[in-house]
Amino acid sequence: MNETEIAIAIRDGELPSPQILDNMALFAVRITGTGTAYRTKFDEYTYRPPENYLNDSFLARCNGLPVIFEHPEDGSLTSDEYHERNVGSIVLPYIVGDEVWGVARIYDESAIQIMSNEQMSTSPSVVFHNPDVNSTLQLDDDTEILIEGKPSLLDHLAICESGVWDKGRSPAGVKVDKLGDPNMEEVKKPDAEGANLEAMEKSEDSKMDQVLALLTKLVSAQAPKPDAEAPENLPTEPMPTAADTDAGYMSKADGDALRSQVAELADRQPRERADGEEAELADSQARADSVANSFGERAPAPLIGESPFAYRQRMAARFKKHSKTYADMNISSITDAKLFGVIEAQIYSDAQSAAMSPLDVPKHTLREVVKNDATGRRITSFVGDPSACWDQFKSPSRRRLVGINKGQ
Repeated sequence: MNETEIAIAIRDGELPSPQILDNMALFAVRITGTGTAYRTKFDEYTYRPPENYLNDSFLARCNGLPVIFEHPEDGSLTSDEYHERNVGSIVLPYIVGDEVWGVARIYDESAIQIMSNEQMSTSPSVVFHNPDVNSTLQLDDDTEILIEGKPSLLDHLAICESGVWDKGRSPAGVKVDKLGDPNMEEVKKPDAEGANLEAMEKSEDSKMDQVLALLTKLVSAQAPKPDAEAPENLPTEPMPTAADTDAGYMSKADGDALRSQVAELADRQPRERADGEEAELADSQARADSVANSFGERAPAPLIGESPFAYRQRMAARFKKHSKTYADMNISSITDAKLFGVIEAQIYSDAQSAAMSPLDVPKHTLREVVKNDATGRRITSFVGDPSACWDQFKSPSRRRLVGINKGQ
């Protein structure tokens, strides 16, 4: 199979993501979500209309989209930023439910390692040259929702620890099948002619679907007929207040439901940590790091707003594959702290044992194990096949010829 055939197979769910091919890796990544989300950086809710993104025209714009690591400080790429941050590009965009995904060709070795072993996410950068294509909906509790128009420029896609279109949930913008991403929906194949990609299975989060449906209803009710100069722009006039909406554009029940769903979305956003939580997180990270070091890895840092208990659950889920007892357990479902502490300790113990077992190291390889002693000194040891190190120092073997005198 060539790279295009492999990318198509990843899109269609016939091959897992990622796939290593010569000097690159092919990953399935989310380019953008649609519907309602919350931007922590700007402290605002936003609504991205699906009709502006879930179409063939937008998919065409995604071809060749630069994939970079983290957003530039100024938000948009420059020549220098592209040189410093670029790790690949999008080669096959497609639609998954209410999101746009794509297969990315990643060439940077460090990026491939991080994306393969950590659950990363993505964040798109779009530019609106004319801000008038955007409008604002204000709820009666003074909450404002930015209603986006059609973007003028799709600048880049950033790989990051968590993105806006995770919508307050765990990172899910990079599909790594071996990590068992629970949020990725199964991809359906396109129709025979390939003219339009089939809609995917609806999101399991029906509450967020209700928000999208209510906002779509509101925007449709207020949208004027498109003019010749801006056929796809959203209305530039101010959106009605929630009170006006209840009275004239949707039922009171729909208005109440919209406010309720926005409130639920707000509850999932990063929060300020309480006193003592930073120290607790540091201790938990150090403990997880000691286990990760045994596998020659590092424990990832806590996510923005992540609680100490949620971080411990995420780290335990990372290492549970090494525990015969808890490998198949859903760690996130455990809410009792004492019970989780027992399970966590056993998972870490099993992982440490697995790391030190030569049976878990591929043949002809060594695994570096780094530990800190009581004084803080770093002690490095290796487990695995010693021949991987010492064979290069052996003298070539000689075959001794022995003559046999048969007697004449």
